[in-house]
Amino acid sequence: WHFGLSNVFLVEVGHELAVRYNDKSPLENMHCSTAFKIVSGTKDANIFGGLRRSSFFELRQICIEAILHTDMIHHFTMVKETQMLYQMNLDSDDTVDPAEILRDSKEEKQKVMNLFLHSADVSNPIKPWAICYKWAMKCLEEFFNQGDQEKQLGIPVQMLNDRTKVNKPFSQIGFSEFMIVPLEAAKVKLFPALYETAEHLASNLREWHRLWIEEVNPSEEEREKVRARVNKACETLGET
Repeated sequence: WHFGLSNVFLVEVGHELAVRYNDKSPLENMHCSTAFKIVSGTKDANIFGGLRRSSFFELRQICIEAILHTDMIHHFTMVKETQMLYQMNLDSDDTVDPAEILRDSKEEKQKVMNLFLHSADVSNPIKPWAICYKWAMKCLEEFFNQGDQEKQLGIPVQMLNDRTKVNKPFSQIGFSEFMIVPLEAAKVKLFPALYETAEHLASNLREWHRLWIEEVNPSEEEREKVRARVNKACETLGET
């Protein structure tokens, strides 16, 4: 159950979910609440049924924390926390053993779970190109539909939501560069076995750059500026 509308929009228009959850992550709170309602109220769906009461409440808190951290307001804090996890767990050989991170500290385990769920939530830029492109188009259409409503309601049109102004490939370069590359670089440093997702992201950035040139036919100066941005992002990913 998702409206294809952002938290900012729901708060701006005073939607019932925003009122219910006091403007705090209304979509993520709804997701979490709905998940536990389904589990507890659907025959044969209670995957927690065999747990002791204390274990259930501990697991419930873990799930709530992870789901609420899929709200993008936590994104940059999560990047910093992931970078810090890497620094704190470096051994004498300047390497990290992921198993050590998950062995002792409940707090660090929670941060890793938050990281993986959030990464999955914004994962279309790190998938193979055919999947990445398809989902980017779906996401942009969702943004544009919200932008149409924002215009009709006379409220601020959020970034990436104006279908008359946004160039699709260029928007994906910017989104990946500023949001996904830092997260992915930090994640793969911590878990090097996931290097393929960083490779997909770098490859996809170059594909978006190619499409942008084909659609816009920018000046050579503009091409070089964007090419430099893409190369810098790819170098960041290559350092993982």
